[in-house]
Amino acid sequence: MLFLALAIHFGADGRLLIYSVDTIMLIVLSAIDLRHRFVYAIVVYPALLLALVLTPLLTETNLLTTLVGFIAGLGMFAVFYGIGRLVYRGVEPVGKWDIELGALMGAMVGFPRVVSALFFGSVVNAVFILAFLVLRRRGRRDFVPYGPGLCLGVFATFFMAQ
Repeated sequence: MLFLALAIHFGADGRLLIYSVDTIMLIVLSAIDLRHRFVYAIVVYPALLLALVLTPLLTETNLLTTLVGFIAGLGMFAVFYGIGRLVYRGVEPVGKWDIELGALMGAMVGFPRVVSALFFGSVVNAVFILAFLVLRRRGRRDFVPYGPGLCLGVFATFFMAQ
């Protein structure tokens, strides 16, 4: 259904190709995070390389906004990670791979859309976390995979106009 939505929205366009490849990567990253609570560099780095090369070629995002998106995504997650470590006194609030995912998000959608992707993904994650807490499926300090929500945020951002 995800690919059908992309095909309907973009038609026979270069964006359909890159966003389909990106969607495959997002699905793989989400599945690995859900199952292993970790995402391997062997998956993230090729996806990042593809996004950095193909996004400026096949979308309306140019090389500069792709690189700024990459740096912004990396920087925002590094800051969130650092603040979380301070708040939770040394306990990792999110996985270190989430910093790499932030960079990938920025490379996939560019700047300023990486901010929207982060917002959408954070809202999705907040809804799931609140539901887990209300239903008592998880406690405040239990692990909840953050990657799948962020990946949904990126996917939603594909449909935003540049």
